[in-house]
Amino acid sequence: MIYGEYRLYVEYRLSFTTQRLSVMGVPKGRIDLLDMIYGLHLDGIPNKDISDALNSRGVKSSRGKMFSTKLIWILIKKYKDRLRRQDSGIENLTVSESLFVVPIVINY
Repeated sequence: MIYGEYRLYVEYRLSFTTQRLSVMGVPKGRIDLLDMIYGLHLDGIPNKDISDALNSRGVKSSRGKMFSTKLIWILIKKYKDRLRRQDSGIENLTVSESLFVVPIVINY
Protein backbone atom coordinates (compact mmCIF):
# COMPACT_ATOMS: atom_id res chain seq x y z
CA MET A 1 0.00 0.00 0.00
CA ILE A 2 1.41 3.39 -0.91
CA TYR A 3 0.66 6.32 1.38
CA GLY A 4 2.18 9.56 0.20
CA GLU A 5 5.86 8.97 -0.18
CA TYR A 6 5.78 5.91 2.06
CA ARG A 7 5.15 2.32 1.14
CA LEU A 8 3.61 0.57 4.14
CA TYR A 9 4.17 -3.10 4.87
CA VAL A 10 2.09 -4.92 7.42
CA GLU A 11 3.55 -7.76 9.42
CA TYR A 12 1.11 -9.72 11.55
CA ARG A 13 2.00 -12.29 14.20
CA LEU A 14 -0.40 -14.50 16.08
CA SER A 15 0.74 -16.52 19.08
CA PHE A 16 -1.46 -19.25 20.53
CA THR A 17 -0.60 -21.30 23.63
CA THR A 18 -2.76 -23.92 25.28
CA GLN A 19 -2.49 -26.76 27.75
CA ARG A 20 -5.80 -28.19 26.60
CA LEU A 21 -5.49 -31.93 26.25
CA SER A 22 -6.23 -33.65 23.04
CA VAL A 23 -6.39 -37.32 22.26
CA MET A 24 -7.54 -36.75 18.71
CA GLY A 25 -5.52 -38.85 16.34
CA VAL A 26 -4.36 -41.25 19.05
CA PRO A 27 -5.47 -44.75 18.08
CA LYS A 28 -7.60 -46.64 20.60
CA GLY A 29 -4.99 -49.41 20.79
CA ARG A 30 -2.31 -46.91 21.81
CA ILE A 31 -4.49 -45.49 24.58
CA ASP A 32 -5.16 -49.04 25.80
CA LEU A 33 -1.41 -49.76 25.79
CA LEU A 34 -0.66 -46.62 27.81
CA ASP A 35 -3.40 -47.54 30.30
CA MET A 36 -1.90 -51.03 30.67
CA ILE A 37 1.66 -49.70 31.15
CA TYR A 38 0.48 -47.25 33.78
CA GLY A 39 -1.54 -49.97 35.53
CA LEU A 40 1.52 -52.22 35.71
CA HIS A 41 3.50 -49.28 37.08
CA LEU A 42 0.90 -48.74 39.80
CA ASP A 43 1.11 -52.44 40.65
CA GLY A 44 4.82 -51.93 41.42
CA ILE A 45 6.23 -53.65 38.33
CA PRO A 46 9.68 -52.20 37.46
CA ASN A 47 10.07 -50.43 34.11
CA LYS A 48 12.64 -53.03 32.99
CA ASP A 49 10.14 -55.86 33.55
CA ILE A 50 7.40 -53.91 31.71
CA SER A 51 9.66 -53.32 28.69
CA ASP A 52 10.83 -56.97 28.70
CA ALA A 53 7.22 -58.21 28.82
CA LEU A 54 6.13 -55.98 25.93
CA ASN A 55 9.16 -56.90 23.82
CA SER A 56 8.72 -60.64 24.46
CA ARG A 57 5.13 -60.36 23.18
CA GLY A 58 6.29 -58.53 20.05
CA VAL A 59 4.58 -55.24 20.95
CA LYS A 60 6.25 -52.32 19.19
CA SER A 61 6.43 -48.64 20.11
CA SER A 62 4.55 -46.03 18.09
CA ARG A 63 7.69 -45.74 15.93
CA GLY A 64 7.86 -49.47 15.36
CA LYS A 65 10.79 -50.10 17.68
CA MET A 66 11.31 -52.21 20.78
CA PHE A 67 10.52 -50.78 24.20
CA SER A 68 13.40 -49.70 26.42
CA THR A 69 13.39 -48.97 30.13
CA LYS A 70 13.84 -45.27 29.33
CA LEU A 71 10.88 -45.27 26.92
CA ILE A 72 8.65 -46.87 29.55
CA TRP A 73 9.79 -44.24 32.06
CA ILE A 74 8.96 -41.33 29.73
CA LEU A 75 5.59 -42.84 28.75
CA ILE A 76 4.66 -43.14 32.43
CA LYS A 77 5.87 -39.58 33.13
CA LYS A 78 3.82 -38.13 30.25
CA TYR A 79 0.81 -40.21 31.28
CA LYS A 80 1.05 -38.90 34.87
CA ASP A 81 1.36 -35.32 33.57
CA ARG A 82 -1.75 -35.82 31.43
CA LEU A 83 -3.71 -37.19 34.40
CA ARG A 84 -2.53 -34.32 36.60
CA ARG A 85 -3.69 -31.74 34.05
CA GLN A 86 -7.04 -33.48 33.67
CA ASP A 87 -7.55 -33.63 37.44
CA SER A 88 -6.53 -30.03 38.06
CA GLY A 89 -8.72 -28.68 35.30
CA ILE A 90 -5.83 -26.58 33.99
CA GLU A 91 -6.72 -25.11 30.68
CA ASN A 92 -4.47 -22.18 29.98
CA LEU A 93 -5.28 -20.30 26.85
CA THR A 94 -3.11 -17.41 25.74
CA VAL A 95 -3.69 -15.49 22.57
CA SER A 96 -1.55 -12.54 21.60
CA GLU A 97 -1.59 -10.47 18.46
CA SER A 98 0.85 -7.96 17.05
CA LEU A 99 0.50 -5.59 14.14
CA PHE A 100 3.56 -3.81 12.79
CA VAL A 101 3.50 -1.01 10.25
CA VAL A 102 6.93 -0.19 8.86
CA PRO A 103 7.17 2.93 6.68
CA ILE A 104 9.73 2.81 3.89
CA VAL A 105 10.74 5.96 2.05
CA ILE A 106 10.38 5.67 -1.72
CA ASN A 107 12.86 7.77 -3.65
CA TYR A 108 11.60 8.78 -7.09
